[in-house]
Amino acid sequence: MPFFVAISGGASSGKKEVCSIIVDELKTSTGDDSRKVAVINMEDFYRNLTEEEAAALPKDEYNFDHPSAIDFDLLAAGLDAISKGEAFQLPKWDFREHRRLEETTLVSSPDVVIVVGTLVLFDARVRSLLNLKVFVVRIDVDSDLRLARQVIRDTEERYTKPLESVLETYIHFVKPSFEDFILPTKKFADVVIPRGTNNKVAIKLMATHLVDILNEARRGAVLNATTAALDGVSLGVQV
Repeated sequence: MPFFVAISGGASSGKKEVCSIIVDELKTSTGDDSRKVAVINMEDFYRNLTEEEAAALPKDEYNFDHPSAIDFDLLAAGLDAISKGEAFQLPKWDFREHRRLEETTLVSSPDVVIVVGTLVLFDARVRSLLNLKVFVVRIDVDSDLRLARQVIRDTEERYTKPLESVLETYIHFVKPSFEDFILPTKKFADVVIPRGTNNKVAIKLMATHLVDILNEARRGAVLNATTAALDGVSLGVQV
């Protein structure tokens, strides 16, 4: 069974950067490639919009930061399938067209699954499948800098939105949703990482723990294979 890790926290808190550091550490420490570690982005589980919701997009009146925007049914079902050793087709979200793509990504037999997103800890079904729940807090970064990071992301990397639109979204949706829905889920976390990516010690400890999980799984697989190979085999020794 895979080891499931959730990395949550507010927008621009450093979640994906923490995830990248952990994955790099896993690859470096194990000498293995990334196929044993599956990274799942919660944003790919946005549900398809209704006609009314799609019509609200040009007016910046749809809240992608609200829990109702996430298809938690599909996310929980996907994690459950992976936990049972079944393959699962991960959806992909088109941020410019605001829709789910036909294209999917196959996840099959990972050793570690890292789920990243602001609301990963919101749904009880998802939480029940997680082995390690992490919440990233950027208390060292003031709100102005976090907003600046979001401006860069939404004007250049995702949507090419005008600045005014990004600011309106932040004020009316992002900040209130963080306070109402995201921050309260910190109480479910097993580990809280203050200072985000600057907290190298905490990230290193988590990565080391995951390496131990991978090594233990590998040793268990080798032992099981050896036991199966020797089962019923006579070694020609008489006592």
